[in-house]
Amino acid sequence: HQKGQVERSFFKEYKACLKHKNFMVYITSFTCYQILVSLMTGSINYIALFALKVPASAVMPIMAGLLVGMMCSMPVWMKIANKTDNDRRTFILASFFLAIMTVPLFFIDDYFIMIIGVIIWGFFEGAYWVMISPVGSTVIDESVVMTSERREGIYQGFQAFVTRAALIVQAVSFSVIHSITGFVEGSSTQTPEAILGIRIHFALLPAIFMLIGAVILWRFFDLT
Repeated sequence: HQKGQVERSFFKEYKACLKHKNFMVYITSFTCYQILVSLMTGSINYIALFALKVPASAVMPIMAGLLVGMMCSMPVWMKIANKTDNDRRTFILASFFLAIMTVPLFFIDDYFIMIIGVIIWGFFEGAYWVMISPVGSTVIDESVVMTSERREGIYQGFQAFVTRAALIVQAVSFSVIHSITGFVEGSSTQTPEAILGIRIHFALLPAIFMLIGAVILWRFFDLT
């Protein structure tokens, strides 16, 4: 009997979250962001080996460049967010900037230019990263006003779920694109078509997902 009450309570909370418009918009944006991250991090070794033609060990400086870009940008974006005092606007701008700045990575075939490109890209990922927490807190605060209850646990559960769901999207995307473009697993060389496919799941597809998330934020998210 007690177990049944707990299950009914869980599904009641779950349904309440689904009816919370701003939360669903926020979690959609976060899902698109997680897909972007999963696709790009999963692609980086392929890009290094077949597009940039450098060994896998050369990935480390690229990832270091990402961290440098993010760390340098966070204080800047925090100051911008505080100055504008409008988390919605800053979050939407960060989403659009991140989507737009992902596209140039599709065209890069020089290792050192890629490091520079990723540093610049990291500057804009830092913007999105900075805004996740305050926007998420604002959404939870709205739910308290609406229901007089705090649901951090189930909201965080949603975020954990979409993080794992992004890995499924990554796996399916890689499988479909590699099948279409003729990628040969285990081969030391790939055809131009297969390398094009790698570029697509490294930059073009993540940019599309992030752009979708940005448009949904811009159109439906109304908390400032």
